[in-house]
Amino acid sequence: MFDWWVHNGDRNLTELGGNPNLLWSDDQPTTLQMIDHNLAFDADFNPSDFIKLHIFSEEVPGLFSDFLLRESYSARFTQAFQNWDDICDTLPEAWFFMDAEKTLPVNYPFDAVKKLLERAASEALWQLPPL
Repeated sequence: MFDWWVHNGDRNLTELGGNPNLLWSDDQPTTLQMIDHNLAFDADFNPSDFIKLHIFSEEVPGLFSDFLLRESYSARFTQAFQNWDDICDTLPEAWFFMDAEKTLPVNYPFDAVKKLLERAASEALWQLPPL
């Protein structure tokens, strides 16, 4: 659900291989660690490809039809970004520039990312492409 929420299409696995970006330990086989979120908030995110290729794609029908899970995820995601402005205000000034001299602004689309995350509070989060 996290990857769907943040439009991270980089956790793929098929019968031919892939790039799941997940770690787990032999001492804690039930504890899964998600790594590599560099494609989060991808402007070119393709929902159909995501549903077909994501490592947990087989879970989608059950997850998206379970109204208790939907309510739980929506609440957790909404809570995670409820202090969005405060979080953005704490980012180091250097992160807003591509160079040390601070002459080349990054122009990161904060408004678009916030809008994407706000889907958690609506039915828009649960809209799937045709399966």
